[in-house]
Amino acid sequence: MAPKSKVGLFAAIRRDSQSEGLGVRALARKYEVHRRLVREALASAWPAFDVESVAGRQPGRSRTDRPMSWVATEMSSAADCP
Repeated sequence: MAPKSKVGLFAAIRRDSQSEGLGVRALARKYEVHRRLVREALASAWPAFDVESVAGRQPGRSRTDRPMSWVATEMSSAADCP
């Protein structure tokens, strides 16, 4: 049974790597994850998180709000041009 959380997955990958001596490819197959994630788990016990998505954005806003407002401003000023 696969671990439910990413921290649990990292712990399971690290445990199997040490106890069973499995390689990156075998661990990726066993847990059905990308080899990049296995390497990340072997390098650190804690998964990295996207700082921007956690702390950088305000609730209810998307990444395209600011560029879209700029586009709207440019479009309204372009309407005045001949």
